[in-house]
Amino acid sequence: MFSTPGEGVAVSANAADGPVRFGNIDPNYPSLFQVFSPQKLFTAINSNIVDVNFFIPGSSDAALTRGFGAVFTHAALTDTTSLMFFGPDNESLGTFFVPSVLGDQAFSFLGVDFGVSEVSRVRITSGNVALAPGQLGPGVTVMDDFIYGEPNPVPAPIVGAGLPGLILAGGGLLAWWRRRQKIA
Repeated sequence: MFSTPGEGVAVSANAADGPVRFGNIDPNYPSLFQVFSPQKLFTAINSNIVDVNFFIPGSSDAALTRGFGAVFTHAALTDTTSLMFFGPDNESLGTFFVPSVLGDQAFSFLGVDFGVSEVSRVRITSGNVALAPGQLGPGVTVMDDFIYGEPNPVPAPIVGAGLPGLILAGGGLLAWWRRRQKIA
């Protein structure tokens, strides 16, 4: 499910429905934004943030996925467009920055696979400004395609064997321990 602190998440129009690639917001956008998979692009309205929450398909039951990725067009600024991942208890799993566009390249891709289903939400920050009439600078970025792992149910807490009171929820403590071992 997509949401935003702005006014909503918009999908660009088909040619038969009106100006493509957000030309309805600014007539210069169709020449600024290319499409990886014609002809839909995505953006938040009056924001540059989109949150993606995972649910079991066809239900309102929260779910976890092992990873998420997105294609961006016009990601021209370094360390601006990002994916921020959150676990089942809304804990941060890390922030990753999308590679900036170089030269005449139109697309950037960032995908992160955690190896186990532990991602409940992804916050997408597209550039550093929201789309608006006259807003054509390098901080204007929109999204194209998304890819993510199959959403899985959030597991119930498991009481750890031999360790009274230790609760492992959705791989949280175990996954943390494994990551800490790699860093140390």
